[in-house]
Amino acid sequence: MQPYQQLAMPFPAEPSRRLFVGLQPDTATQRAIAAWRDGWAWAARPSLVPAERLHITLFFLGEVATRDEPALRQALAATPMPPLSLALRTPAVWRNGVAVLLPDEHAGLRAQRERMRQSLQRHGFACGADWQPHLTLARKAAGARPPAGPAGFAFTLYEFALVWSQLPPLVPAARHVVLARYPAGVPPVN
Repeated sequence: MQPYQQLAMPFPAEPSRRLFVGLQPDTATQRAIAAWRDGWAWAARPSLVPAERLHITLFFLGEVATRDEPALRQALAATPMPPLSLALRTPAVWRNGVAVLLPDEHAGLRAQRERMRQSLQRHGFACGADWQPHLTLARKAAGARPPAGPAGFAFTLYEFALVWSQLPPLVPAARHVVLARYPAGVPPVN
């Protein structure tokens, strides 16, 4: 045997969590959206997002090393948010087979995302500029058709959240764990 023979042992991966920053409607709105979604004509068996996980993603951060989470939380805490009154009215199915509900154009929502992007970048987090605000209803939904008539869900958001998205095989079924909430603190933006 040679001295200092290398062993075929991999180094353990650095601990990380799959994170996103999201806006979550109140429970009654989530349930109303899920009930409306049940009226869709599905071409196949879609993967429906459970009512309690319905949200609008501001930033999908992907795998974030747990050692970087304090800086992430500091960046988010440094991002002021006004209450945001949104209306979700436009259903769509994207080319990738994701069924979504789109909000009306909202300058305050875009401004909130831009403030957050700048804060995240100042704290060393890379953030893409491309973003289409949406609430995901279902995956594997190619060919699906929404109910006749417009959707009409209006609600006000008073916080954003840092969320850990846990997926199998880490857990038996996908789930979201809110790690931190950041309440609104300035006058409303409509």
